[in-house]
Amino acid sequence: MKQSSELNQLIDELIEVYKTQKSHRKQIMVKEVEDFQRFFYAITGAIDKYKQMQYVGLHYIESNKKSIYEKLK
Repeated sequence: MKQSSELNQLIDELIEVYKTQKSHRKQIMVKEVEDFQRFFYAITGAIDKYKQMQYVGLHYIESNKKSIYEKLK
């Protein structure tokens, strides 16, 4: 599934960018994932190429909260 691998790659790259920009305080999983979702929405909304991935990406993040949180730590 090509779109899924592209989405995974995009999310992994955005996690790396997010980690460099965030403060180094620990947050509970729900807050950390919500903050990342806001970041994802802002970035994908600003780049026309990724606007079509917003809903799918947010749904993917919501469905995989635990694994996303582990990557964000």
